[in-house]
Amino acid sequence: MRHLPIHLDLRGRTALLLGGGAALATRASLLEQAGAVLRHVEALAPDSLDGVALACAGEAPEAALQALAATCRARGLPLQVLGRPELSDHYLPAIIDRDPVTLSIGTGGAAPVLARLLRQRVEAALAPGLGAM
Repeated sequence: MRHLPIHLDLRGRTALLLGGGAALATRASLLEQAGAVLRHVEALAPDSLDGVALACAGEAPEAALQALAATCRARGLPLQVLGRPELSDHYLPAIIDRDPVTLSIGTGGAAPVLARLLRQRVEAALAPGLGAM
């Protein structure tokens, strides 16, 4: 196992978002659903990461992505740069949410399409009211 599956309680905690793009907007929506407080920046400032629990970057200039990766590593903050696994130290798996039951299906970022297909099959097999049981 290369990655440890972990479910984070982000309620009231800050997630930094750098850049833009559709993929980052989707990630922002997931983080909000998890209760995270979003801090969206276009450029990294010295205090951008103060009080941050995790960071995610989308479309941004290469220098900004590199600076964010270096700063997050120095601070020990988990970072995902969407589409850039070499700059990332975590990723979000395919998620099945039947609150309070949450299932995640990951491929280590190697096959996101496979993870989505597996998620669809598992979702179809689960009762919609599973979380209420």
